[in-house]
This record gives sequence, structure tokens and C-alpha cells, in this order.
Amino acid sequence: MAATHSLAALAAANLAYLWAITVASLANRTYRQLIVPRSLLGRVTGTVRLLFLTADPVGVVIAGSLTAALGGNPRPVFLGAGVTVAVAAAAGWGAGLRRAGPPGEPS
Repeated sequence: MAATHSLAALAAANLAYLWAITVASLANRTYRQLIVPRSLLGRVTGTVRLLFLTADPVGVVIAGSLTAALGGNPRPVFLGAGVTVAVAAAAGWGAGLRRAGPPGEPS
């Protein structure tokens, strides 16, 4: 999003981001249901929702503050956010997330 000057490219980037968020959400919820004991699933799901619902407005405040500090240019903020997400995903994958499975199954 930070590198485009075209509405079509921006729309494609937003569509790709929406697809990635949807896939990640489905994978996350499925894995959570596999590893969390049924008796705790409601509490864990509620806590995760609280954390994610809190993270969104905090991220908006941080992104808005950074954009204002950069003179109203959101492109560096988008670029920094994208790099942060990519590094976090790569770190999680490298830390063994790709081998994770339900408890009791061989990794």
C-alpha cells in the first residue's frame, strides 16, 4: 500500500490483505479449538477477542500519531506496519509454528 500511486493497485493490495486476514483468522481459530481444553475454550476465546478488540484502537492511535508526526503522509506508516507484520510472521514460522500440531501428535 505504501508504494502504489494507482487506485487499482491499492484495491488489489487491500483485497490481498483481506484474504490473508481471513485465512489467518480461520487457521488461528481452528488451531485454538484443537489445543485448548473444551472446558477453557470460552474463556480463552473471550480473552483473545478482548486482546484483539483492544489492539485495533491502540493501533489506530499509534498509526495516526505517527502519520501526524510525519506531516500527514501515511505511506511510511503503511510500510513500517507491513514490514512489522512480515517480520512477525517469519519469526513465528521460524520459531516452529509450522511444525505445531495438536497435543499428543508427533511434530
